[in-house]
Amino acid sequence: MEVIAVPNPDAAGLDPADFEVIGLKVSHCLAQRPGSYVILKYVRPVIKLRATQALSCPPARQHVKLQDSGINVSRPWVTKLMPAAVSLIEPIFEAQLDSVRLSRVIAMDETPIKAGRAGPGKMKAAYFWPVVGEQDEICFLYYPSRAAKHIEDALGLTRPNGAVLQSDGYSAYAHYAKKTGITHAQCWAHSRRTIYDARDIEPAHADQALDA
Repeated sequence: MEVIAVPNPDAAGLDPADFEVIGLKVSHCLAQRPGSYVILKYVRPVIKLRATQALSCPPARQHVKLQDSGINVSRPWVTKLMPAAVSLIEPIFEAQLDSVRLSRVIAMDETPIKAGRAGPGKMKAAYFWPVVGEQDEICFLYYPSRAAKHIEDALGLTRPNGAVLQSDGYSAYAHYAKKTGITHAQCWAHSRRTIYDARDIEPAHADQALDA
């Protein structure tokens, strides 16, 4: 067996004093060498930051910590601070979204989430629509559904010359690209999937495309 140490990307640029290794994530795969086999053991450290004061903390836990520090406030008061704090950074979000909309190339996706109560013991189904601009800025837009109209709401109907929208194969993106006259660039993984499915019909041509 050959052991390969894999650096943890989360530790890149960090001083060793800023974190501690709390475990190891180990995976194995069977690799082949000419005339022999060897098991590769990948060992990557699992780290935990020592300085966690900057990490997110739920209001209930914040309330407990405040009480432990001798600061007696009500939990509803702590909860009300959250929307007040969010309102202060809304202008930053709007400015960042404007920057994304000015990008010639935009990447977009939609991810299902559960948000809000739909009934006893049930959560409403909704979607986050992340959009990424050319300056690596990203905004997560919340919409109640996966409807195509949300793409228009997010990006608008006027796009720069030569604009490109990169997405998966969801038909709503193609519809938006056709409506606005921009180029629709699908991701390689989704495009490759259709070629892979074509192996049943044209195996030789499909394999040639997959190997390219």
